[in-house]
Amino acid sequence: KTPTVKHMAAIVDEAGFADLLRRIDAADSLSPSVKFCLEVAPYVFLRSGEIRNSIPSHLDLEKKLWTLPGEFMKLDKDLVVPLHDSVIESIENALTFSDGDFIFTGQRKGRPLSENTLNVALRSLGYSTGDLTFHGFRTSFSTLGREILKFEDELIERQLAHVEKNNVRAAYDRSHRLDERIIMMKRWGDYLDQLRQKTE
Repeated sequence: KTPTVKHMAAIVDEAGFADLLRRIDAADSLSPSVKFCLEVAPYVFLRSGEIRNSIPSHLDLEKKLWTLPGEFMKLDKDLVVPLHDSVIESIENALTFSDGDFIFTGQRKGRPLSENTLNVALRSLGYSTGDLTFHGFRTSFSTLGREILKFEDELIERQLAHVEKNNVRAAYDRSHRLDERIIMMKRWGDYLDQLRQKTE
């Protein structure tokens, strides 16, 4: 039986995504932890559970890398996320508000942000559940990365931590193509910075 594919609401046009980035920048009524998480999310496009449950030791800000261990990801390999310069400050700010247990601390000590909190924050920016969910940042990267920036499909899939369906290939391919993904993530971050600075 073919499983039903559930498509998460996402913004996949350039003008709409630029407006989203500007709304996040201007969202000063959000709690600091939520705002910093939303500032970081478009640049790293991690799943909600991954970004919310990440801990400070996953970060190496000197090397500009965020490494999610395989066991954390429920995969057989780590996910390495190259960090653009634009998100380093937001992450450092988040850490000053952190209680040390999570990068983005929830309202209660020792608890991460909840998934509902992030989606409620998007609602406060004027987006309905049919317009955008937190998961939609991944679709935005995948779509705009392919259509606008012409990123290679395999690099996009690797950065999204999609499981390689060819088991033989997955077993032998341990390169992860990190150097190429660092370049891709730098281009993606530069692109987002340009979108944020565009006037309507």
